[in-house]
Amino acid sequence: MVGSRQQGAGVRSSLVVALFFFVACGGAPAPEAGEDEDAGPALSDALIEGAFRGMAVFDVDGRPRFEPCGPVASPPLALVDSTGGDLLAAYQELVGEPGGRLYVELRGRVEPAARGVLDGRPERQLVAQEVRRASFQPEGCDESLQGVAFRATGNEPFWAVEITTIDITLERPDAAPIHFPYSPSADSAGVRVYSASLPGGTTLRLVVQETRCQDGMSGFWFPFTAELTLDGETMRGCAAEGW
Repeated sequence: MVGSRQQGAGVRSSLVVALFFFVACGGAPAPEAGEDEDAGPALSDALIEGAFRGMAVFDVDGRPRFEPCGPVASPPLALVDSTGGDLLAAYQELVGEPGGRLYVELRGRVEPAARGVLDGRPERQLVAQEVRRASFQPEGCDESLQGVAFRATGNEPFWAVEITTIDITLERPDAAPIHFPYSPSADSAGVRVYSASLPGGTTLRLVVQETRCQDGMSGFWFPFTAELTLDGETMRGCAAEGW
């Protein structure tokens, strides 16, 4: 009997860990009625806190939903705006009409939702607590920042800097990409400073600060401001963190 209880505890522990990864990637269907009731909590009962990527939709019926990014279609989540109005403001500014889809990166938690929130079924809901990024580009879910520390961009003139643990790449429309050797940032009071140089004398300095930034051309929201100094010329823009 003791061995049986220990085995059941091990199964439950393994499934709780599995549920964490399923929810973080957009979710998986809850167990059907009649399945093993000792297999751990149903997905609709799981509470997960963290960062979530996906599409926010505010329909005319007043019931917003969140469609998680993922390799396969996942059931939508009811969406609760606890951002102090930031999420709705971003939606109104960048989409402007009910039913449109806004790509967002949010911090918050997934928790059980009341029955009948979506289509009369018991659902999970995402309680959004902070808007990190927002854009109306539907391909936002296809963007890959895997292994990227920061991606910073600016306009007039256009520039883009991508920082990985391998190198620092500068891109401009009128020149070939420049690859600088990577060096860790110098951090101070929430400000990250990356400095790099090439043997020929070209120097780069990127300052990233966690302050909301709005792209001057697209209107997209970013969680960081960026300041690029290239060979003494300073340009400003916005930045996003990778994952």
